[in-house]
Amino acid sequence: MKGKLSDLDSESFAGQETLDLSLNVDSKYLNESIEALLALGYTKTEVKKVAKKLQDFDGKSTDDFLRQGLRLIMK
Repeated sequence: MKGKLSDLDSESFAGQETLDLSLNVDSKYLNESIEALLALGYTKTEVKKVAKKLQDFDGKSTDDFLRQGLRLIMK
């Protein structure tokens, strides 16, 4: 297995969808929470709605944004 990971590069992920929610996100924590919601299987439409609301949220960490995002999705 040694050396197998070094063979991976950005070209191997070229077929994957990119994150384009058309939002101007300045917060690193918000960005990470958006990626986490997508990784959990929520649709881009669901995440986009929540992300707009989260832009006004005053979270101090990715966990704060993710928890709030999950709360908003469950409403």
